[in-house]
Amino acid sequence: MANRHGDRIRFSVLLAEDYAQLLIEEANSLNQKPSSFIRDLVYEHVQYKVALESTAHTILKELEHN
Repeated sequence: MANRHGDRIRFSVLLAEDYAQLLIEEANSLNQKPSSFIRDLVYEHVQYKVALESTAHTILKELEHN
Protein backbone atom coordinates (compact mmCIF):
# COMPACT_ATOMS: atom_id res chain seq x y z
CA MET A 1 0.00 0.00 0.00
CA ALA A 2 1.26 3.48 -0.84
CA ASN A 3 -0.05 6.78 0.53
CA ARG A 4 0.93 10.36 -0.21
CA HIS A 5 2.73 12.16 2.59
CA GLY A 6 3.56 15.69 1.41
CA ASP A 7 5.96 15.45 -1.51
CA ARG A 8 6.73 11.82 -0.71
CA ILE A 9 4.90 8.52 -0.88
CA ARG A 10 4.73 6.27 2.15
CA PHE A 11 4.93 2.49 1.69
CA SER A 12 4.02 -0.21 4.18
CA VAL A 13 6.28 -3.23 4.04
CA LEU A 14 5.87 -6.49 5.92
CA LEU A 15 9.02 -8.48 6.54
CA ALA A 16 9.53 -11.90 8.05
CA GLU A 17 10.58 -11.51 11.67
CA ASP A 18 14.11 -12.86 11.14
CA TYR A 19 14.77 -10.51 8.23
CA ALA A 20 13.27 -7.58 10.11
CA GLN A 21 15.53 -8.26 13.09
CA LEU A 22 18.60 -8.39 10.85
CA LEU A 23 17.58 -5.13 9.22
CA ILE A 24 17.07 -3.45 12.61
CA GLU A 25 20.45 -4.67 13.83
CA GLU A 26 22.18 -3.41 10.67
CA ALA A 27 20.47 -0.02 10.92
CA ASN A 28 21.43 0.24 14.59
CA SER A 29 25.06 -0.62 13.81
CA LEU A 30 25.07 2.35 11.40
CA ASN A 31 23.31 4.62 13.93
CA GLN A 32 20.30 4.90 11.64
CA LYS A 33 16.59 4.42 12.14
CA PRO A 34 15.37 1.32 10.30
CA SER A 35 13.09 3.45 8.10
CA SER A 36 16.02 5.67 7.07
CA PHE A 37 18.13 2.60 6.40
CA ILE A 38 15.41 1.10 4.16
CA ARG A 39 14.97 4.43 2.33
CA ASP A 40 18.72 4.62 1.65
CA LEU A 41 18.70 1.04 0.32
CA VAL A 42 15.83 1.83 -2.03
CA TYR A 43 17.47 5.05 -3.27
CA GLU A 44 20.78 3.23 -3.86
CA HIS A 45 19.00 0.46 -5.78
CA VAL A 46 17.13 2.92 -8.01
CA GLN A 47 20.31 4.91 -8.69
CA TYR A 48 22.12 1.66 -9.55
CA LYS A 49 19.34 0.58 -11.95
CA VAL A 50 19.29 3.99 -13.64
CA ALA A 51 23.08 3.92 -14.01
CA LEU A 52 22.94 0.42 -15.54
CA GLU A 53 20.22 1.40 -17.97
CA SER A 54 22.05 4.58 -18.92
CA THR A 55 25.28 2.66 -19.47
CA ALA A 56 23.50 0.02 -21.55
CA HIS A 57 21.84 2.72 -23.63
CA THR A 58 25.22 4.41 -24.23
CA ILE A 59 26.85 1.13 -25.23
CA LEU A 60 24.02 0.33 -27.66
CA LYS A 61 24.37 3.76 -29.27
CA GLU A 62 28.12 3.26 -29.66
CA LEU A 63 27.57 -0.16 -31.24
CA GLU A 64 25.06 1.30 -33.68
CA HIS A 65 27.58 3.93 -34.81
CA ASN A 66 30.38 1.40 -35.35
